[in-house]
Amino acid sequence: MKRLIHIVWPDVALLFILSMTVRLIHINHTPIYDEFYHILAAQSWLQEGSMRIAENGSYTRGALFTVIVAGMFKLVGASLVAARIPAVVAGSLWVAALYLWTRRTAGRTAGWAAALLLCFAPGVISSSEVARFYSLQGLCFLIGAAGFYFLLQEQGSRRAKFGVGAAAVMAFGAALHLQINTAIGLAGVALWIAVKVVFAVRQRTARRAAFVAVFVAVVCIAVLAASRSESLDRLLAASRWVALWNAGDSNNFRYYHYWFLDQYPTLWTLFPLAALIGLARQPAPAFFSVCVFGVSLILHSLAAAKEGRYLLYSIPFFFALWGIGIAQVLPAIRDQISTIVQQTLWTKPRRPVAISLSAALLAGALGFIIAANPAFPLTYRMLSAGDAGWPRPGYRGHPDWAAAADALKPLAAAADVVVASVSVKSLYYLGRCDVELRADNLFFGGFVAPEFTIDPRTGRPVISAPESLGRMMQRYPTGLVVMERADWRAPFAVPAAAADYLAAHANPVSLPETWGLVAYSWHRPKEAEVTQASDRSPPVSMED
Repeated sequence: MKRLIHIVWPDVALLFILSMTVRLIHINHTPIYDEFYHILAAQSWLQEGSMRIAENGSYTRGALFTVIVAGMFKLVGASLVAARIPAVVAGSLWVAALYLWTRRTAGRTAGWAAALLLCFAPGVISSSEVARFYSLQGLCFLIGAAGFYFLLQEQGSRRAKFGVGAAAVMAFGAALHLQINTAIGLAGVALWIAVKVVFAVRQRTARRAAFVAVFVAVVCIAVLAASRSESLDRLLAASRWVALWNAGDSNNFRYYHYWFLDQYPTLWTLFPLAALIGLARQPAPAFFSVCVFGVSLILHSLAAAKEGRYLLYSIPFFFALWGIGIAQVLPAIRDQISTIVQQTLWTKPRRPVAISLSAALLAGALGFIIAANPAFPLTYRMLSAGDAGWPRPGYRGHPDWAAAADALKPLAAAADVVVASVSVKSLYYLGRCDVELRADNLFFGGFVAPEFTIDPRTGRPVISAPESLGRMMQRYPTGLVVMERADWRAPFAVPAAAADYLAAHANPVSLPETWGLVAYSWHRPKEAEVTQASDRSPPVSMED
């Protein structure tokens, strides 16, 4: 055992350091707006023990992650980089955990291949570089899944089984708390357990029969409890909920098929062969991975909301299957290349020459495959280019509110009302946002809320129509509207009608294009200001 530890942990340490290094490059990149829900709530948690945003908002989703961010703020001080450190650490541990499980079940080569694929996956890197809970969710889900695999597939003492079981249940609970779609991954684990139950019944041993009875009883109790509560209804409703920006793909059941083709064309088209090789040579871990990843892929494809990051928690099992396949195929390919090299050279080379040439040819072939899968050139671009070299907001290149803050703060302070397309960024960088101009936050899976509906997360009213802008311009003598360029004339944020109204009735604020922001202001004549001076009530009362 000690010898095994001496062999394994240097690999784990190396992978952890490598992952941390990759994720710390450009860690100060421009932020996405979701990060600020946790950042603002974490600041409130430190100050007063609540997760308040502004005066009346509250953000409790993924509260565990917010508390961890608050702890990091207390340790090193509040900043955007500090808020991202928990995700960086979780993402690096995620890579190390995948290596440990894959190595334990399928060998060292499989472990390294799977871990490196996860380490350099662009979506996984991105999720580990923002103050958001996706990398922590993925780590917790992997720990829980690996724990259940150990419980039902491997041998161990009762004490070890109890400890691993308790850790697995807590990890699954944390993953569910962070993101409800963890339930989809749990369905994959449940399918694997169900198959184990069937085989236990067929063997008809007393011990396994007892296990089956307990399992069936637990499942029946869980199903009964879910059917008599709102949990099942909420889960089913959540599966068909979709945001406005994502509504176009709600019935695109091949979304993830095309996503994998776009990111990993080689790995995806050959995935069935990799799975078959794994099932033939390492059936236990391969079948477990097929169940978890396969069920997750199918159910996420049927759900309405679709985005690459929603599937990230299960993608380690896709990489684990490829790690197993690579471990089985690579030695055979290497031997064949070595044979060809020795048979085709004019003169019989010395062995070191043949080995070097064979290694070079194999490395060249692998390099071509890596370059031919867009995910890996994208990762290189993420590591080598900052925000300025990014063509449009994505993994990099989001609007630079920090650079614009000094210029916009005086305008915001002087305005009677401040409107922003991203309220949390305006609150963080400008210290103020009275109304949010964003159609997406009025759209609730097919139901469109009335204008000036309060967003409970920020406590701010939300608008999207030009008529609402007109009412504010009539009510407030001065105002400032700040929008991200990607939101300008976007149906999910600042629709064309609202953009046209601003262009016709307000004055553009000159801002450098590199900031990625669009701003407008208005200022009524002084005579109007005198008559309207007493009519400057808070924006939240605009419904009258």
